[in-house]
Amino acid sequence: MRQTKFILFVTMCLITHGILLSQNTIALKKIVGGLSIPIYMTHAGDERIFIVEKAGRIKIFNNGKIQDTVFLNITSKVNSRGNEQGLLGLAFHPDFKNNGYFFVNYINNNSPNQTVIARYKLSAFSPNKADSTSEKVILTIDQPFNNHNGGCLQFGKDGYLYIGMGDGGSANDPNNNAQNGNSLLGKMLRIDIDTATNYGIPANNPFVKDSTVKDEVWAIGLRNPWRFSFDRLTGDMWIGDVGQGTWEEVDFQSATSKGGENYGWRCYEGNANFNTTGCKPKSTFTFPAHVYLSDENNQGCSITGGYVYRGKNCPSLFGKYFFGDYCSGLIWEIENKGDTMFSNKQAYFFKRSEISSFGEDVNGELYMIAIAEGSLYQICEACNIVYKDTIVQPTCNNSQDGMISIVSGQPNIKYLWSTGDTTANLRNLGSGNYKVTLTVGACTTQKEFIIQAPKQDSICITPIFRAEICASDSAILIACDAAPGANYQWYKDSVVVPALTNKRVFVNQSGYYQTQTINSSGCKSSLSLGIQITVFPLPPKPTISGQRDTLNASSGYSSYRWFLNGTLKAGTLIPQYVIQEKGWYQVSVIDSNQCESEKSDSIFLIPLSTIDVLNETIQIIPNPNSGKFILRMESLTTKPVLLKMINESGVEVYKQRIFELSNVIQVNMSHVSKGIYVYILIGPNNESLSIGKLIIE
Repeated sequence: MRQTKFILFVTMCLITHGILLSQNTIALKKIVGGLSIPIYMTHAGDERIFIVEKAGRIKIFNNGKIQDTVFLNITSKVNSRGNEQGLLGLAFHPDFKNNGYFFVNYINNNSPNQTVIARYKLSAFSPNKADSTSEKVILTIDQPFNNHNGGCLQFGKDGYLYIGMGDGGSANDPNNNAQNGNSLLGKMLRIDIDTATNYGIPANNPFVKDSTVKDEVWAIGLRNPWRFSFDRLTGDMWIGDVGQGTWEEVDFQSATSKGGENYGWRCYEGNANFNTTGCKPKSTFTFPAHVYLSDENNQGCSITGGYVYRGKNCPSLFGKYFFGDYCSGLIWEIENKGDTMFSNKQAYFFKRSEISSFGEDVNGELYMIAIAEGSLYQICEACNIVYKDTIVQPTCNNSQDGMISIVSGQPNIKYLWSTGDTTANLRNLGSGNYKVTLTVGACTTQKEFIIQAPKQDSICITPIFRAEICASDSAILIACDAAPGANYQWYKDSVVVPALTNKRVFVNQSGYYQTQTINSSGCKSSLSLGIQITVFPLPPKPTISGQRDTLNASSGYSSYRWFLNGTLKAGTLIPQYVIQEKGWYQVSVIDSNQCESEKSDSIFLIPLSTIDVLNETIQIIPNPNSGKFILRMESLTTKPVLLKMINESGVEVYKQRIFELSNVIQVNMSHVSKGIYVYILIGPNNESLSIGKLIIE
């Protein structure tokens, strides 16, 4: 604040007819009074508002009242005797919720003209109480005079602590501190406080490689940046820099800046030459986004920097930078038009004047502090259109049953929605942003609503052991990440398969399978990623033949499985198998897809090597013979028996039912070819009574 222009805590008498009065675009609502010389307010990432009193106290405003317990009291450390001295700034660490750290800027009572930047910690016993013994001094800066102390602390989006320092005081910057790179006065500083030492220098600070400027410096050429702030949305920096006697200025630094700006003081005051002796070329300076005439009783005499409004309660103010003047009580709004173009207009005339600070809460709502009155005001739109809104969110992610309803008791209220509707209610809404403009007479306000469909459940299919199967198999598909109690719907090639309704399903058809869930409200999840199932056909049923003691199967397959009397006997890679035992033989084949055919028809074979020519119970006379022979046998049974003759290939060539048993039976097989044959005598219960070898020449 400006030395000698005013006494900080004496209310001024304004000549109101000399002030440019216009229609207010904002309204002020008093939140709390009875404060003792309040100079700043901020938040700690929650709903509480922390109010700084000049003498060295920090109080908490919460739930509509000032808390009985003082958050921090360091009045014994603070020199608050001068107009611009005291506890001047407060900033909570971005990770305050976890580490409990916050930082203050005050004038040292033991060194009356020294700025102290110190860190304190939250008490371990109460979230509303700081540990006053936890001070860690981060940085001290000696001041040659008792004014132009700056005092504002802010954390940027980069996590670094920014410190606004005045030029050291008196008038006209007699020591040329603002343009002297080796002085921290008249600068914007930027330091890293997350270090083992008191602080560190960010590696990308603009002057770290410049021996003529201290490493802590972020920007040069400020007179008294009493209040500066960052746009919480864009990261842009706005600085209210108090002028010498003619011009007050607002400096703007884009979030894309790499620092190093020189804002001109003492070479320039605002855009006007002030003392350009020894100054660099004008093109090297960064000039204000806005200036106004410092004329005491009209526009004012001491700028109070503010904030860009980013709250939700006053949509017509969104994106506008609000600042004021301590002396006149005028409040203005600046709108950034882009390309270094800014528009400024008056927003309010606060007749009680003495605006010491602006501030914002955790939600981006804007406030103003009246220092002499000892009050905190909330800023919002000038129009007071009273209404109540209700939002009904859609049932499902893709449903259109959302609704916005507005109820207002004001007559003649008009509605204009971003959809073009002009009714109080919007129905059949899906997710999206909807804006409404409410108008009563000349008063207009806007409100934005966000319809958010419920989060769509996600679903997946667990990896399966094998996605390529044979026609005789089934693939197992299992849904995962499903909401409890959900029903399942499965798709093959994007078509619902009605029969598949479980979390775990078996499929035996080729296709691209996906699934989704349906919850108790009937809402469907998104479709899962799919799995391609390929089903290979089975090889055809093989044929089998026997030749002496060898079995032969259909050729051209990867492997063969041989069965004796229905039990797997052996596996081979070739289509032949040498038998060692009598019995019924079958074979299955396995192709290159590892698919197995059904078993072949059975063939009964007896290894000839295991059959004697003579048999103890039956005689063939003669043997060898020409196909006509006599079968002489002992009485094996009193019931009819069956005589079968089988060639070397296992093919039956002769069969005779013997009803009356006798010692001699004549057999005529002269119609068959020469060769070796096996005879089998089968009893009435299908049991083998005798087996022997027969040779026809």
